[in-house]
Amino acid sequence: MVASQVALPAVMFRTEDEASVLTSWLRLKYPHIVTRALASSASILYFDDITPQNGLHVVTTNDFREYSESCYNSIKQSWNETDRVEAIANGFQDLRSIFSTCSSLDSSLELRDHLDLVYLLSVIYDNPLETWVNKVCTAIDGTPQGMDILGRVASGLNASFLGRGGGPCNYISEFKLNNMSEWDWKKCTEMVIPIGDGGNDTMFKASPFDLNNFTRTCQAVFGITPRPHWITTKFGGHVSFLFKPFIGII
Repeated sequence: MVASQVALPAVMFRTEDEASVLTSWLRLKYPHIVTRALASSASILYFDDITPQNGLHVVTTNDFREYSESCYNSIKQSWNETDRVEAIANGFQDLRSIFSTCSSLDSSLELRDHLDLVYLLSVIYDNPLETWVNKVCTAIDGTPQGMDILGRVASGLNASFLGRGGGPCNYISEFKLNNMSEWDWKKCTEMVIPIGDGGNDTMFKASPFDLNNFTRTCQAVFGITPRPHWITTKFGGHVSFLFKPFIGII
């Protein structure tokens, strides 16, 4: 680097996930180097206790409910029905048949986590060209009269961002920590994001984030203990003035 370049300011642009988070943090930590930052989907306030654990689920619920009250009710009622079917003889086989899963199910938790992801991504990737909330709810509400709750929700899954797209079955996402995943390593070391599922104020089944359980899982998979407060200590987050307009993060 030549001497004339040392003092040149930088403007950073990033529009997806972890990289946009890094863009924001670089602006906060090194404002003398990064003078402005444009970041999309940068969840820099989802650490420690800055944002309510179920904040993402509340926003997602509001979007679905705004589009269709009946769609919202179908999703909200589906969790208990899924648990009911799981408890009966051959319940897992019934769930696999209803949702056309490509592989067998070991528990309804696998299906619930996948449906959670479907609804969250429908909102995250919703845009005027690919209106995923519209597509999911239209499929749910458009089922024949008399269709049961799980049949309606399964129609929504088929039409979703993660739907089978005309294929023979639905692939159910894997949510277990993977010791070969760089992102899982970061989640277990410095980027502990305490996202909790649902509650009475959302359409999701309540499942709060449990740091103790998360820590035990990280120790079992990676042999490491998470540092949930490291990120905000290193880059900031609790200091409210950092996020005023003059800070230069869009």
